[in-house]
Amino acid sequence: MPWGFNLATLTLDPLVDTTTLEERQTARQVTGLRYYSPHLHRAMFTLPVYLQKALTEDGYVIEDNTPYVWEA
Repeated sequence: MPWGFNLATLTLDPLVDTTTLEERQTARQVTGLRYYSPHLHRAMFTLPVYLQKALTEDGYVIEDNTPYVWEA
């Protein structure tokens, strides 16, 4: 079962260009990151094919009154 998370903002553009991200990282003196980079940033907002497919399939929203219960 696919799952995900959501991050929202009213002020920042998640698709900002690499140069701007590099400038921000330098200005904030952010160094030594092992995973994140300005070049990876845009790709972090891309879904893999299996999740793109899952979004086209029928399903239901899990809510308090309709929980997901896994059965062995």
